[in-house]
Amino acid sequence: MNRYSAQKQFWKAAKPGANSTTDAVLLNKLHHAADLEKKQNETENKKLLGTVIQYGNVIQLLHLKSNKYLTVNKRLPALLEKNAMRVTLDEAGNEGSWFYIQPFYKLRSIGDSVVIGDKVVLNPVNAGQPLHASSHQLVDNPGCNEVNSVNCNTSWKIVLFMKWSDNKDDILKGGDVVRLFHAEQEKFLTCDEHRKKQHVFLRTTGRQSATSATSSKALWEVEVVQHDPCRGGAGYWNSLFRFKHLATGHYLAAEVNPDYVEDNQECQSSLDPDQDVARRGLHNAPEKMAYSLVSVPEGNDISSIFELDPTTLRGGDSLVPRNSYVRLRHLCTNTWVHSTNIPIDKEEEKPVMLKIGTSPVKEDKEAFAIVPVSPAEVRDLDFANDASKVLGSIAGKLEKGTITQNERRSVTKLLEDLVYFVTGGTNSGQDVLEVMFSKPNRERQKLMREQNILKQIFKLLQAPFTDCGDGPMLRLEELGDQRHAPFRHICRLCYRVLRHSQQDYRKNQEYIAKQFGFMQKQIGYDVLAEDTITALLHNNRKLLEKHITAAEIDTFVSLVRKNREPRFLDYLSDLCVSMNKSIPVTQELICKAVLNPANADILIETKLVLSRFEFEELTSGENSLEVGEDEEEVWLFWRDSNKEIRSKSIRELAQDAKEGQKEDRDVLSYYRYQLNLFARMCLDRQYLAINEISGQLDVDLILRCMSDENLPYDLRASFCRLMLHMHVDRDPQEQVTPVKYARLWSEIPSEIAIDDYDSSGTSKDEIKERFAQTMDFVEEYLRDVVCQRFPFSDKEKNKLTFEVVNLARNLIYFGFYNFCDLLRLTKILLAILDCVHVATIFPITKVAKGEETKGSNVMRSIHGVGELMTQVVLRGGGFLPMTPLAAAPEGNVKQVEPEKEDILVMDTKLKIIEILQFILNVRLDYRISCLLCIFKREFDESNAQTPESPTGSNNQEVSNVPGALDFEHIEEQAEGIFGGRKVFLTLCEENTPLDLDDHGGRTFLRVLLHLTMHDYPPLVSGALQLLFRHFSQRQEVLQAFKQVQLLVTSQDVDNYKQIKQDLDQLRSIVEKSELWVYKGQGPDETLDVATGENELKKKEEGHSKSRKPESTSSYNYRVVKEILLRLSKLCVQESILVRKSRKQQQRLLRNMGAHTVVLELLQIPYEKILEAVTMQHIFMNNFQLCSEINERVVQHFVHCIETHGRNVQYIKFLQTIVKAEGKFIKKCQDMVMAELVNAGEDVLVFYNDRASFQTLVQMMRSERDRMDENSALMYHIHLVELLAVCTEGKNVYTEIKCNSLLPLDDIVRVVIHEDCIPEVKIAYINFLNHCYVDTEVEMKEIYTSNHMWKLFENFLVDICRTCNNTSDRKHADTILEKYVTEIVMSIVTTFFSSPFSDQSTTLQTRQPVFVQLLQGVFRVYHCNWLMPSQKASVESCIRVLSDVAKGRAIAIPVDLDSQVNNLFLKSHNIVQKTAMNWRMTVRNAARRDSVMAASRDYRNIIERLQVSVSHNFLHYMLS
Repeated sequence: MNRYSAQKQFWKAAKPGANSTTDAVLLNKLHHAADLEKKQNETENKKLLGTVIQYGNVIQLLHLKSNKYLTVNKRLPALLEKNAMRVTLDEAGNEGSWFYIQPFYKLRSIGDSVVIGDKVVLNPVNAGQPLHASSHQLVDNPGCNEVNSVNCNTSWKIVLFMKWSDNKDDILKGGDVVRLFHAEQEKFLTCDEHRKKQHVFLRTTGRQSATSATSSKALWEVEVVQHDPCRGGAGYWNSLFRFKHLATGHYLAAEVNPDYVEDNQECQSSLDPDQDVARRGLHNAPEKMAYSLVSVPEGNDISSIFELDPTTLRGGDSLVPRNSYVRLRHLCTNTWVHSTNIPIDKEEEKPVMLKIGTSPVKEDKEAFAIVPVSPAEVRDLDFANDASKVLGSIAGKLEKGTITQNERRSVTKLLEDLVYFVTGGTNSGQDVLEVMFSKPNRERQKLMREQNILKQIFKLLQAPFTDCGDGPMLRLEELGDQRHAPFRHICRLCYRVLRHSQQDYRKNQEYIAKQFGFMQKQIGYDVLAEDTITALLHNNRKLLEKHITAAEIDTFVSLVRKNREPRFLDYLSDLCVSMNKSIPVTQELICKAVLNPANADILIETKLVLSRFEFEELTSGENSLEVGEDEEEVWLFWRDSNKEIRSKSIRELAQDAKEGQKEDRDVLSYYRYQLNLFARMCLDRQYLAINEISGQLDVDLILRCMSDENLPYDLRASFCRLMLHMHVDRDPQEQVTPVKYARLWSEIPSEIAIDDYDSSGTSKDEIKERFAQTMDFVEEYLRDVVCQRFPFSDKEKNKLTFEVVNLARNLIYFGFYNFCDLLRLTKILLAILDCVHVATIFPITKVAKGEETKGSNVMRSIHGVGELMTQVVLRGGGFLPMTPLAAAPEGNVKQVEPEKEDILVMDTKLKIIEILQFILNVRLDYRISCLLCIFKREFDESNAQTPESPTGSNNQEVSNVPGALDFEHIEEQAEGIFGGRKVFLTLCEENTPLDLDDHGGRTFLRVLLHLTMHDYPPLVSGALQLLFRHFSQRQEVLQAFKQVQLLVTSQDVDNYKQIKQDLDQLRSIVEKSELWVYKGQGPDETLDVATGENELKKKEEGHSKSRKPESTSSYNYRVVKEILLRLSKLCVQESILVRKSRKQQQRLLRNMGAHTVVLELLQIPYEKILEAVTMQHIFMNNFQLCSEINERVVQHFVHCIETHGRNVQYIKFLQTIVKAEGKFIKKCQDMVMAELVNAGEDVLVFYNDRASFQTLVQMMRSERDRMDENSALMYHIHLVELLAVCTEGKNVYTEIKCNSLLPLDDIVRVVIHEDCIPEVKIAYINFLNHCYVDTEVEMKEIYTSNHMWKLFENFLVDICRTCNNTSDRKHADTILEKYVTEIVMSIVTTFFSSPFSDQSTTLQTRQPVFVQLLQGVFRVYHCNWLMPSQKASVESCIRVLSDVAKGRAIAIPVDLDSQVNNLFLKSHNIVQKTAMNWRMTVRNAARRDSVMAASRDYRNIIERLQVSVSHNFLHYMLS
């Protein structure tokens, strides 16, 4: 019995709303005591397990299904019988859960043992009135009576359900809830509704791991069949079982299949030695399945009884382990449960319901794994099931308008419980709509959909407004009335449940999105519909693009006009982006709606207005003069609720809002949200918005507001964001490449210095001038942040700091700062990140210069690490000042970090890390430039007397170049770049700045180490990357040099300039695509990509028919095409015979970033099939790349086949990744095979049955299908080829899968058909070779049946055709010749070489066919058109057949035998002669020593430079 004294005290103290003065410390102690009491209760109960209960004992009754205690509440009356006390089920129980167990008859007395079958009285300890079964029936549960506690003579009979000794966790017993997982098919046995009828089936899942698909509709309760229907107990192997579907209460049973047709011929054919054919028929023909599994409502039906058959040797009287593999035998039909591939939901795009039936044949593979289910999951299902029924009932009453007040209260309470249920939270008395939950319970979210709770909630939202003939119960417009507040609250709760149910769960999002149109109608009535829609669409690109149309945007715009609330502007801005990336489709819609002149009244206009300021001028006399001055000031103009124009300066608005003026505060808030909307409309260079808005909000106006300290921080942050997306991130600004690997020899300077080094060279002076004040503001603001004692202590200011840092990051990325400016900015950024105030840690006095130059900066950095880590250890993670500061209070021992948990602060630091990464890249580029500068100067000096210049022809020989260069001098100068002892004249003074912090890297190091201690993974990762780069600077430079490409020849220079010009033009055209791209009229509105002349002509025709002149569009399409063709020609050198790649030009294109620009072009919607072609060429013959491919890539392309159609290109891509460089990749084979099987019939198209086989024959007869690359026939051929490649290399997993997909019978039937074409034969026989012949495990069917010999006879026919049709080579069937000489020879060789064929006895009975085969192959050998590779294949086949004939004593005609022997003798002599000639040639060949003159191309230059730097690096390490 459980004790409750400590728990009772805790409940009393923690009761919400109670007038308790209990402090938090005492409450925690009481909580701890209550938990301790619970654990003691559990321990005591375990000790008492197995003891005999005696009359007079105090017991508790725990309801197993709900895990709640039967409890009497003596303070409340029963619901129906008012003179009785209420009996409930309580989760924790209390003292009302204690019952005395007393005898009903006098034959038992106190102290006697309680016996099964006794009648007893259950008397509550604290109530004194026995437990009573009332005669009053429950209203909500007809047929059930109320149980209460009243003073009467009521007895209860003890009936055994299960012995306590049988209640073990590791055995299967009655009452257990399990899932039945079909091991071979990898699917769960499920019962669900389809077309208003219950079906039992195996459910396909789209998950990577099938066992993770835990549907609530796959839960089955085990019942052990006993004579007593109330009895359960442990399950034995000889027990009988029933399986009750938990969600519906129906039982698993078998009934006659209505599609079953008796077929005597099929029954007779089962006598054939090939028994597997009849079994496999079950997977293909529904008429062969005599019984199918169904669900029946009654448990007493004999058709619902099953037996369990073990997969291992077990005794019938042994217990069934809970985690067993079993086969199910249906008792009354004596058949075995058998899976099929017959879909129930055939009409669906992707069927997932596979029919399951029974078969007389017992098969090993038809086994189910019993997967136990936790009781908590079962209880969740019970709650969800009951909630769904209640919501459905209430919705019906709401529709009719017959709902009572009590029912309204109960549904409100139920909806609140559902909110806590789906979020996993606990109800502590607060308003459920105000509670925020971070992560809902995913399994419960799934229950909400599967148990139709979401469906019932939508019914509940529709019901009050549905007209059933007498008008609706209430209208939407009336919801705002106070009389209908309860119904408004119900609607708000419904939307809150929907919001939590969809959070981070794709399937629920798609389900709820189907009701998008309905939810949109309820926007603006204060029922949280708009909140739910926004949460649903937030960062959900797929739903945004699918469901947001002009109508939805207009609705939101009208709501803005109607309510003038900023949140609706926020909803609009949320529709523009997903995961911080713009969605051009919705951006365009919002631009057209918001910027429409008809909607100008919803926007606040911004203007610069001249204002006159008066101030007093102090003079030496007594009187002062008032002086006036005109100054421009920012004013806002807007329309109020009366449509009257109002205006006020932004400073006044801010001041009045700060003083508490509500109207001004609302206007300012609305304006801020408007700015945020504008920023998101302009995001990612959306010129529809930029061109329209930038005229009103120019750079000077925004800068004025950004820098105005009278404005609130959040408003200044919004202006800062708008500056970035409207003015900075737009043309002509382009992100610079910090490290340039393609260099022109002629542009390398003779001298270089930090002050005048500009790596970008792209930002023009006039553009820099335009943003000069903005750059000054950024730098001044960041310096101001550094001056604060705690830079991130002000949460409001942090918003502005983040935006300013982000603006600085983009200004840097766009090349507005030269290297010297970047180094200065770096010190400011490091000071912001520095964990300890600089003045506190390091004194102002610098280290002596002599000390500073000793050793390398790397060594000083290492010393700094030791110093810093010592402080960390000594202070337990804090930082100790090296020199105490007198002015600091209490010595300023420890820095407080209020920002550590603030995500915005973490993101700000992350942006600074990105800036530092960029600056390190610029430093790397500078060092590369320095080394090239050194080398060029040395090179020019060494060739000063030589008339030829370095830009001359590559063919000129300069043999004295290596000796002329002074490598020691180069080493001395190069060392100065890394801050070592050896420096050269130009760089000696620029040593320290490259350390970024003027402290030898110590500050930089301290900052990074501090950042690695943050609890924010992206920040830690970025800091670690910088740390690794800091300690590998020399290696970084060496690695970068391997990629440098020096362009010396005039042709290279011309190519460089042309590529640069093309890429700049292409980049500009692409980023303005929304202004010129021609959109199709289809639903997808995809770009009609111009890949050839026909496509371009179509576009031009489409443009000419358009109303508006399309000259710009036509011009841009033509330019894009010309640029792409020009770049393509650079990559490949094409001639009539060969197509050769130009690797140097490909490398140049990569170094100049051509691929990134083309990828941006591909972001414009286009025909997705080209994606597969491109990907195929990327992965083609690249073994390493294919080996590292992600499973998601395979899933994507298989899904493309399902959604975009069966196109050959998708299959070709999958073939490419499975086999590369002649080697198969097992990992890719398994992935592709698994995805193909999961996709099912949408992808796997086979012509197995009679009707579809005729379709295949008809396609093979049609010459058009044979020639069309994208025909269904070619798709089928490539699919079979893909399966063949997947089984290549003896992959057991894929072989087993393919055996069931394409049986041997079907292969033979197709290949021997008279209309079968060579292309189909090649695919099928190649598949047969890898899947059935060249296998890891013996396929007995191949060697014992007649299938192979039927094929050999067909091979003979094709061999004869090939040999007879060779007179005219112009009309020869080369595909048939390839089939015979390669595919046929390969399978014959493999078949007879297999060790399994040696054991076969069928060869003795098939000797005539074998001899004919040898004769045919020998005849092919003498064809004069054979290529060397084909001849080798045929000869190999002859050798194998000859060896088999000798080994098996098969009689071969004498003349054939002698010809074969002569052939081998002749081949042997040719091999010997060739080998001798080769040896003689090698022996007599004169050794020629030739010294190749050093050419002046970039490769030789770079190689010498790399040797120099490498030597320098080794020398430094040794010294």
